[in-house]
Amino acid sequence: MRSYRTLGPVRAVTFDLDDTLYDNTPVIAAAESWYEAALACHPMLRSSELRLCPGRVRRMVLREFPELEHDVTLLRAEILTRIFLDAGLAPADARREGELMTRRFIQVRSAFRIPPETFAILRNLGRRYPLVALSNGNMDPVRTGISSFFRSCIMAGGGRRAKPAPDLFAQAAALAGVEPGQILHVGDDPETDILGARNAGMQTCMICPRGLFCRPERVRLLPDLVIRSLKELELVLL
Repeated sequence: MRSYRTLGPVRAVTFDLDDTLYDNTPVIAAAESWYEAALACHPMLRSSELRLCPGRVRRMVLREFPELEHDVTLLRAEILTRIFLDAGLAPADARREGELMTRRFIQVRSAFRIPPETFAILRNLGRRYPLVALSNGNMDPVRTGISSFFRSCIMAGGGRRAKPAPDLFAQAAALAGVEPGQILHVGDDPETDILGARNAGMQTCMICPRGLFCRPERVRLLPDLVIRSLKELELVLL
């Protein structure tokens, strides 16, 4: 644990999800492997050339709809719709298939077990503080069982810009019913979590399992606190 600033009073805690409360690297790798295999073997996509280059389709979609950068679910659905259109499906059918495959992707990327010790720590913290989860991703908090520990799980999209934009942080403060400066935001990313939360007026805690900044080249602002594990956070706050 390392402190760069003395924490002020904390009356609520917000958490990032991916790579903060669980290791998301193997989870997303497995989901993307499923996605690539599903594209490769889908019977409706054999005639589509675009299925071989989803990255190019992504860039094309974002040029046309830059706002989808803040909604990874709608972005994936739009990419898939374009791929199904390229395979010759009618627009309504392409949209339906794209949305269906996107829902299946979310199910696959949410089919993992969160460590029991994470649940125990959240339960203990929740007895003292309002807890709110903030995520730029599309993990299903209900499917993983983590939603019950939070007052709300706020996901980017639906008109809410992704972190580091202030939208999720502002909504979290309103839900927690406290001033932003009385909230400690815990996350793993030096830009989306630390810089974003600080710009929103919150106190910040960065989780770095190795005790070092995971991406030192991206650190533009030191967090108030650096921890190796959620257990260290529990020791600080309880």
